[in-house]
Amino acid sequence: LSEIKNWKKGMAKCYIRLGWEKYLHGDFAKALDFDFKALKTGEEMQNKKIISAALGSIGSVYKEEGDYPKALGYFFRALKIDKELENKYGISRHLGNIGIVYKDQAERQQNLNKTKKDSLYQKALDYYIMAMKIGEELGDKNRVSIQLGNIGNVYKNQANYPMALDYYFKALKLRRELGTKDLIASNLGNIGSV
Repeated sequence: LSEIKNWKKGMAKCYIRLGWEKYLHGDFAKALDFDFKALKTGEEMQNKKIISAALGSIGSVYKEEGDYPKALGYFFRALKIDKELENKYGISRHLGNIGIVYKDQAERQQNLNKTKKDSLYQKALDYYIMAMKIGEELGDKNRVSIQLGNIGNVYKNQANYPMALDYYFKALKLRRELGTKDLIASNLGNIGSV
């Protein structure tokens, strides 16, 4: 029985990795196919870690496709499971992804009035801040720097340039400490554009 379980767990992890590869190459239909196989396997095993990972992957695909209601549904399901598991890394990741969905909606949806757009940006900020605080609890400077940059992006999009710069410089400080040159370059570009 243990060997069967290990085999299924290994298969589920492979499905998630294959789904991620397809996602990175823009083959969203194949990514979803693998992610749903991982989800089904995780559910058969009653393995909440695999279920959460699969749900998060599915949410990411729907986010990229612009299906925001579906993306949020899957991210919130994954978040609920990781809260049950007390998996702070997963919680932080899902909170950040939820923030991205709200930001993307504000940026990309046509015919939004200023009030609706500002409401979506505020939700994005709320989720980014929650994700950042968990990153701080974990002592994970990389997670914190990502959320600082995300917060800066929202303020930049709202034309609140002093706040955008404040968060971009905070992110830059951490990224320099981490030595992540690609993220340092990205941050400097954001600062330059503001």
